Amino acid sequence: EAASLTLDGCISARAEGLDLRVLAVLDISAGADAVYSRRPMTLDQLAGKRIAVEDSAVGATVLAALLEAARLKPNQIVQVPTVLPSTGRDFVGGRADVVITAEPWASQIEAAGGHRIFDSSRMPGRIVDVMVAHAQVVRERPTALQHLVGAHFRGLAHWLQRPDDAARRLAPRLELPPEQVASAYRGLELPDRSQNLQLLRDGGQIDATARLLQQDMLRQGLMRESHPLSAISDITALRGSETTK
Repeated sequence: EAASLTLDGCISARAEGLDLRVLAVLDISAGADAVYSRRPMTLDQLAGKRIAVEDSAVGATVLAALLEAARLKPNQIVQVPTVLPSTGRDFVGGRADVVITAEPWASQIEAAGGHRIFDSSRMPGRIVDVMVAHAQVVRERPTALQHLVGAHFRGLAHWLQRPDDAARRLAPRLELPPEQVASAYRGLELPDRSQNLQLLRDGGQIDATARLLQQDMLRQGLMRESHPLSAISDITALRGSETTK
């Protein structure tokens, strides 16, 4: 009934007929999605290079921003299809000259000698993870969703107040040693409840980002046609979560 998705995943699901609503913004990438080269290089040296990138809206968005910054067209580079968990192997094995990746693989690639040449801090607000639920559940299970959203913000408060204990608890789920948990959140903004209310308001940043993402997805062939993005957010559970325990 509910899930954590990237915003583009939510848009894709809605296009396929799932009437999803965004309940909360979990994180915003501000450097967590990054581009690494095997050798030191500037963006104007990307022409002709093999660039490993996931076939997703996020991958397409980062690649489009990278090419725009480098003043290159898509036919001036060689795209190497991959998935995020494979980007470390792509890098170490030499399958690509450049990889587009995200945490925690970004830290692993950096440790293996990768050179960061671009990241999502240069495209603020475009890559977002959200909590979603089906519209029917929003109508029928409001109290349950209030508890779900409230639990997220209590967890976020614990992370900020007792990071060592939070890392110990998160480590098994992330399949990382506790000392590496913090690095998995490197480059992520974690909006609190008041910031969420601003992000999810009508005409706010999430509405604008959803429109931009849908345009990117249409250009990259990830969607066949545009779909209405009205009512993509519902802040009922967010407002009610403030009083849940």
